[in-house]
Amino acid sequence: MIPSGQCFDSPSMAGIKIIKKKTINGWKFWKYKDKNGELVYIDKLRK
Repeated sequence: MIPSGQCFDSPSMAGIKIIKKKTINGWKFWKYKDKNGELVYIDKLRK
């Protein structure tokens, strides 16, 4: 678990902290709920 208030330079670095691997694509790891309540990868925000 990430301590409250901890900041990261990228979504990938935050994901690495959570799953304890050397590399991950944070844009394809994290999701958010859109206006319809659907979980969507944050990668969609970049488009």
